[in-house]
Amino acid sequence: MKTFLTPVIVVLLAAAAVIAETPAPETAEPVQEIPVTDKPLTEWIGDRVPTHLLRVIPSETPAHLRFAPEYIDQFEVLGGAPVPIPVADQGDLKSVLANENGFGPLRPDRCKFRPGLSLRSGAGSEQQDLLVCFACDELAVVPAGGKIEAIYAFDQPTRDTLLNLAKALLPDDEAIQELPAVRRDKAAPAPPAQSLPDPETSPGE
Repeated sequence: MKTFLTPVIVVLLAAAAVIAETPAPETAEPVQEIPVTDKPLTEWIGDRVPTHLLRVIPSETPAHLRFAPEYIDQFEVLGGAPVPIPVADQGDLKSVLANENGFGPLRPDRCKFRPGLSLRSGAGSEQQDLLVCFACDELAVVPAGGKIEAIYAFDQPTRDTLLNLAKALLPDDEAIQELPAVRRDKAAPAPPAQSLPDPETSPGE
């Protein structure tokens, strides 16, 4: 009996080792569930005008373990004071945000919302943050100390205004400065490589 069990045990151990070494299949990153609203963005903003810009990053830290001084929804505000938005730029922002044609429903193939900026207006209980994601051209509305209440896709002219403002106010932020003028998945593909002529062959040959 012992002679029979030994090869069986060896086979089982070998199978277990193969299973342990086989990597788990990669799963697509889940898309964050976002509240659905039929209200235009202007109804959320009203007469508010963003006065400060904040740099944010997604946070994977559970709520009970978070240590950063401030979070907007689950997104961490990076260190440093909010950057004041010049009055002239505030006027441009107000015009852009008031343009209902610049904001619409989310794309069916949208990516996970991962904002890098927040446009803040008001203070205390009147505070409101507009989170901006340049990876998917989306803007989310967050009330003071609350969660995302609405989210919209924005068009290219809106991206131009928001991105130019961010780059002007954050000149030393490499991640912001490297953002492309056009969303990456909309950019035209690079032209095909052209083969170079043989340097040993002259044009007359």
